[in-house]
Amino acid sequence: MFVWLTLLFLFSFSHVSFAQEEFISEIINLKNGAQIPNSVFKKYSSVEIARSIVERLRRQGHAPGQIEDQSNFELRMYRSDRRLGHILEYGFRNVHQTYTTSGTDYAEYPQSYMESRLRAEKGLMDLTFSSKLKESEKEVLDELLPKSAFVVPHSSSRPPLMIESSRYGEVVAVFKDHIKERMTWTMGDSLNLSWEGQLKTHTAADSVNAIEVKRPGYIEAQIWGDLGADDVKEWWIPKGASSETLDQLKKMGRPVYEYSPVEKTISFEGVTKTVEATREKGVLLFQPSAEEIAVFEAKQTQRRQKQKAGGVCSIFFNQLKSLLHIRVDTAPGYHGH
Repeated sequence: MFVWLTLLFLFSFSHVSFAQEEFISEIINLKNGAQIPNSVFKKYSSVEIARSIVERLRRQGHAPGQIEDQSNFELRMYRSDRRLGHILEYGFRNVHQTYTTSGTDYAEYPQSYMESRLRAEKGLMDLTFSSKLKESEKEVLDELLPKSAFVVPHSSSRPPLMIESSRYGEVVAVFKDHIKERMTWTMGDSLNLSWEGQLKTHTAADSVNAIEVKRPGYIEAQIWGDLGADDVKEWWIPKGASSETLDQLKKMGRPVYEYSPVEKTISFEGVTKTVEATREKGVLLFQPSAEEIAVFEAKQTQRRQKQKAGGVCSIFFNQLKSLLHIRVDTAPGYHGH
């Protein structure tokens, strides 16, 4: 019996952890609005699926031409210092994983907010997915769905009316360039654009620097797939941030810089006001040693392996339950981080 259970476990693991170097044909060849096969969420990781979704958009004409020099804009995400421990342990997570958001309508209308969010995300990828996925497949889907960030063009090409918001926190994560291959972006809040019927998806192949900002606002990035603390290039914290915040970031294996808000006076529809438009990187506060980086990277590898093992164990446990006719009742509840 033990041998058979071991083989069943290894069989499940081989299907979940299958490495895919090229794009996933089951996604690339889908027609607009088609449903992603359930099997994709069993065979591939969220990052592999994400890369294929964004590549499909590029090929479908959302982003014609070659990918531009991606060094001319940054991806930044604002987070509260209270979330840093969770980011280190679990990575950056979306509302489908945490059941929390700073969205203004979520607290009062959670069900309708989540339905609207899913509708917008399906619109962004121009694909859909089944609402009847197995638990382990649903975990991959939730991890796949996007995490929002800011697209920040370099100052020389920054649109005059473009601003950033620190409503999500004052700690800034600046992501590595390789993340851009699995990002989409919209000119403004994707959820609001979906409500207004104005949703238009772009990828890094569209020139961020050629856009025209017609009203005060921002460029929203949607980062698809697993996003960990090791995907961060550097962290920025405001001048005067607490020593506790800096100590937490020292565990992240990345440089930490001080920043200052950059104020800008903007005029729109006859109204002139001063806003915090962006952040300017300043003094280097911490530079991790090679040994500290290696320890951090090893822990992040363990985090991903643990997540994979969790998905594998979920598959294995569900198969075992079906074989032994075990019924397990679980109550819904808050399990976000």
